[in-house]
Order: sequence, then structure tokens, then C-alpha cells
Amino acid sequence: MAVHSSQTIRPSQILTPCASTKEYEGQGHISKLVKLIEQYARDAGYKTMTIGVEAVEARNLAIYLHWGYTEFVHSEVELEFDHEALILYYAKNLN
Repeated sequence: MAVHSSQTIRPSQILTPCASTKEYEGQGHISKLVKLIEQYARDAGYKTMTIGVEAVEARNLAIYLHWGYTEFVHSEVELEFDHEALILYYAKNLN
């Protein structure tokens, strides 16, 4: 996830990946965290937030689209833990 006040992304604006374990999935913890981060970014004057998702994670992509991350930004191959993965990045307007 990243937040943007302009087209330039600084490393301090990038958050590390987060996930919940299976036993806590579906309880809204990540949703609440994302909403808190979005509000913090709005309050700090950021206009856009970007979220990345592995291309094979159709369920997660559907969730992010539902949250309003609908503008495709770019894709790139990244090292995800122990494998290379195609990551799709989508943006959301915070206004």
C-alpha cells in the first residue's frame, strides 16, 4: 500500500504487506486497518492511495475493487517471500 500527495513516491510512503492468519480471516481486521490508514492519509493531505495484490489472488483483488481501488496503475514482478509474483497495483482517490 502507498499513499501519494503527488506523482512522486518516497520510500517513507510505502507500507509493508500485511495479512491475517486463516483463523482471523473474514472478521474485518484488515478492512478496519485499511480504513484507518485511508483516514490518516486524508487527514495528512494525501489525495491517492495505491494497493498491490498478487495477480493470482482473485479473491483479494475483488475485495480491493469493492473498497474502491479501481484505477489500474501498473504491474511488476516482485519477490514475495519465497517466490516471484506478478503484482497488480490499483489506486483509489481519497477525496
